[in-house]
Parts: sequence; structure tokens; C-alpha cells
Amino acid sequence: MDESLLFEVNNVPIASQHLIRLELSFIQFNNSFLDFSRCPALEVLEISFSSFSGCNRISSESLKSLTIRSSSFRMRHRTHVYTPNLVSLLLEVASCRAPLLQRMPSLVNAILELSNSDMDRCFNSNPGDCSDKNCISCYEIDGDARNSVILQGLSETKDLVLISDTGAFIFRRDLNRAPIFSNLKRLILNEYWCVSIDLIADLTPLSYMLQHSPILEKLTL
Repeated sequence: MDESLLFEVNNVPIASQHLIRLELSFIQFNNSFLDFSRCPALEVLEISFSSFSGCNRISSESLKSLTIRSSSFRMRHRTHVYTPNLVSLLLEVASCRAPLLQRMPSLVNAILELSNSDMDRCFNSNPGDCSDKNCISCYEIDGDARNSVILQGLSETKDLVLISDTGAFIFRRDLNRAPIFSNLKRLILNEYWCVSIDLIADLTPLSYMLQHSPILEKLTL
């Protein structure tokens, strides 16, 4: 994404007691703008064709629906997403590193697509923790080598769609953190999940998801 074409917002958070819905497009976000602690009524946030390269955190305790389409994130660190009351999530990572999703206990449905998370690729073909100091994709990224980036944050949802290109390692690395999808009933996956991995012997990511979704009712590939 050419960030020179984006509008760069200032470093002041939005403050509104009555704002319920916010839609933003073609924005270059900074570190403070997406702190919605001063927007206690905000429930719907939609962002498209934007860059989070200068944003450490997206934070809202009131948000119910979050949509991020065709947007890029940070290269050397991860943007943290803190939305504990979120019900619906749609996230499309167009480039750089996938954001780190914190716990979402109220989540009902989530759609995630890692179409070109180009910095989440291990140069040594490992699942994201090769310990090679020359591998800028793996080594000491935001201290997340021992933490789940995406799947743990989604583990309480009921409906889940997970799409990834074959080169990205985040989903596969997250599998080793052993999240249990205790509420998951409907799951949609692409071909990424049907390819065997070395991380867990004799298991495909699909097999892992099935074993860790005890009440799953419907699977679509």
C-alpha cells in the first residue's frame, strides 16, 4: 500500500459521548487515534484501505462490531487489538504483520483473511520461532514467540472463517499454543488448512482444528 496516498490523522484520540458508528477509509493511523476510551457509546467501527503502521493498539470496551478491510499493519511489531465486548469481527490483512488479538469472550462470528501477510513468513521455513537472529520475520517480534497471535483471541467464537495464503505461518504457529474452541459450531477453512505440517506430527491444521472443536456441527472447505 502506498502510504503517501493516505490521509494522516493527528495524534489526538476521538472524544464523543454519543458516537455510535464510525467509518474510515484511506487513513494513515498513528498511536493514539484508535484509543476509543472517550467514546463510551461506540459500537460499530469500519475501516478500509488504511495503514496501521504507526499504531500500537486498537482499543474499545464498548465496540460490538469491528470491520477492517484491505489494510496493512506494522512491519517490526504487532498492533494489539483490545475489544473485550466484540460480537462480530471481519479482518483482512493486506500486508505486513497480523495484529495480535486479545481475548474476546463475547465473540459470536469472526472472519479472518491473511491474504498477503508478507512479514509473517519464516525465511527458514519454520513455524515462526526459528531463533535465527537474521530471520527478521521470526526473531523477537514484539515478544510474541510464546504467545498466540490470533487463534487464542478467537477461541470463544461460535462461527469462524479462516483464510490464509500458503506461505504465512501465523495460524500454524498458533496451533502449537493449543487453544480450545469450546463454543465453535460452524467453521469455514480454505486449502491452507489441508496441508500437513512438521509442527505436530501426522497432523494437518484441519485435523488439529477438528480435535480442538468439541461441539463443531458444520465444516466447510
